[in-house]
Amino acid sequence: MFYFTATVDSPADGFSLLSFHPENLLFLDIETTGLSPENSYIYLIGVICIKDGQKKLHQWFLEDFSEEKELIYSFLLFAADYKAIVHYNGTTFDIPYIQKKCEKYQLSFSLSHAQIDLYRQFPPYKPLLALDNLKQQTLETRIGFFRKDLFSGRDLIWVYVEFVGRYRYERLKYHLFLKNNPRTRYARKRAIRKLIRDRKTRQILKNPNVRKKKKNSKIEIRFTSTPDFSETGLRQFSKSSAKALLHTLLLHNQENVSGLTFIAAAYSNLSLLKNAYRWTLKAIPDLKQGVSAIFYQTCTDFYTLFPEGFIYTLPIQSKNNSDCFSDAKTTLEISIHADSAGVLTLSIPLYSGTLKYFFEDCKNYFYLPLEDQAIHKSIAEFVDKKYRKKATRETCYQKKDSFFLPQPREIFSPAFRLSARDTFCYFEPSKEFWADDNALQTWLSALLCWIFPDK
Repeated sequence: MFYFTATVDSPADGFSLLSFHPENLLFLDIETTGLSPENSYIYLIGVICIKDGQKKLHQWFLEDFSEEKELIYSFLLFAADYKAIVHYNGTTFDIPYIQKKCEKYQLSFSLSHAQIDLYRQFPPYKPLLALDNLKQQTLETRIGFFRKDLFSGRDLIWVYVEFVGRYRYERLKYHLFLKNNPRTRYARKRAIRKLIRDRKTRQILKNPNVRKKKKNSKIEIRFTSTPDFSETGLRQFSKSSAKALLHTLLLHNQENVSGLTFIAAAYSNLSLLKNAYRWTLKAIPDLKQGVSAIFYQTCTDFYTLFPEGFIYTLPIQSKNNSDCFSDAKTTLEISIHADSAGVLTLSIPLYSGTLKYFFEDCKNYFYLPLEDQAIHKSIAEFVDKKYRKKATRETCYQKKDSFFLPQPREIFSPAFRLSARDTFCYFEPSKEFWADDNALQTWLSALLCWIFPDK
């Protein structure tokens, strides 16, 4: 078993909203030779922990399959000092896999830590980030973490198999050479150590698309194409040195775990958007101009991760399109931006135009088509029957032209809508509303929870 450690650099440090001190977090990723713990092995475990403001990478690498128990035991001893494990979809794969191995080897240790699965935290932010999917590499690219390694985990299974064979062959070759050469007999241990510990990472320029081919009754693993790996030490996959293959395996795992730190920082910063109590009213809208309501808060890492900010377009289209106004807005555009000084600005636009207030007891109202409004039956008695008809749910309304604020449900009354069946509605803010901090917090909390639902 090999053990490696190094200091890694990352500009993203905001993990405060994970409910744990950064030094109690352990970022984890494992590499295996298959999906089933019954018939595959863990060949690499990588973690990143934070100590004294520095991120430390630790990797346990399986030199021989017989050492898997020792590898897992060494990792569990290390992990025992931490309170929470951060992973990406580890709830489905990484953690159950390790637990199964612990049962197999009858290890008393277990991963009873708090689990923070970042994969399960991002669905509410998928529309905001405009993501096609929630794969780890897709998310990393969106938040500005770009990999040097372009191998997939499936490709690396064959890289590891090739490494095991090549490493044994090269080790035997060095042993025989040094044993038969008296002049270098005393350098034997040092040469082998140098071969193993040379951990200079090599950039992988292209996915090799590995396949098996039977040749001369032997199984040979080679490239289907021959890319130029002159700068990586992988000129030819089946002829690459063991240390070049080792660098490839370690680099992939290192970038998996490093990517987790960026994703965790992104999640922490995005979670700040949902906390209404962090926002402070910056500008009261001018109802004559209809400008946006603007709030602000301080968030130092947001600009680093999302320098361009967001313009989040939310659909609020009425369920009954035929009843909507032709000029009515059916989307809500919320602007979120941060400047280099760490000031985060949230802009919520007012709705300017005509909306409808719907009466609940439509049986007591008549609809006047010419006036396009409903009136109570006590008044409708004085209207000619030709110009009135019984109101329905969709026609029992009165219209108002003003400036409105959006609300996901009826929090403040009266509530105005585009259609009677709409849950999403609006209200007309007053001067008293802008001066009432509790009312502001209630409205903003409901709106942010609607924009960023928990599930």
